Amino acid sequence: MNQQETVIEKEKEKEGKYVTERSFIQLLTHASRGDLAILRRACGMSMNESMNALSTFYKFLPYVITKPHDQERYFLVGTLFATNPSTTSKGNFGDTMKKMVIRGMSKDTMIHRLRSILGCKTWNGTFSSYKEMSSRLRQCTKFTNTHGIGVNWVQLLRDLKYWEHGDKSVQNKWARSFHSYKTDDDNNHGE
Repeated sequence: MNQQETVIEKEKEKEGKYVTERSFIQLLTHASRGDLAILRRACGMSMNESMNALSTFYKFLPYVITKPHDQERYFLVGTLFATNPSTTSKGNFGDTMKKMVIRGMSKDTMIHRLRSILGCKTWNGTFSSYKEMSSRLRQCTKFTNTHGIGVNWVQLLRDLKYWEHGDKSVQNKWARSFHSYKTDDDNNHGE
C-alpha cells in the first residue's frame, strides 16, 4: 500500500469512527423542546429512578446499544445534553472547563470542580459513585450553558466508556487539556 492509499484508508476509518455516538447526538440535536424538557428533568438520575423519561430516551438511543452499562452511559449523556444542547466537535471536557475559565469563571472554582470529577468513579457497581459523577457533570454542563459554551458530546460519550480504565488515560487527558497552555495557533492546528 502506498502513502496515498494509506492516507485514504485512514480518512475512511475516521469517517466511520464513533458512528453510534454521533448518530445519538445527531438525533438529540433534532429533539423537540418537550423531549428535551423530559430528559432535563431526569438529569442526575439513573435509568431506574426515571421511568417517566425512558420512553423519550429510547426514541434516541441507537438500537445497537443493548448492554445496561452502555445504556446508562448514554442516558447520562442524553440527560446532560438536555441541559445544554450546544455542541462542538473539538476537545474534551477538560477543554470545555478551560473555556469556562476563559469566559470568566473562577479558575480556583473550576480546578476544584475538575478535581472532583477526576476523582469520581462511574460504573464500579455502586449507585453512589454513579450519582456523584452525574451530579458533578450536571453542575458543569449547566455552567457551560450559562456561558454559551458547547460540549463535545460525542467525545464525552467515548471518554465515559473508558473512564474506569486502569491507566486513567481519560482523566489525564482532561487534566492536561485544562491545565496546559495553548496558543490560538495550537488550537487551530492541533485538533
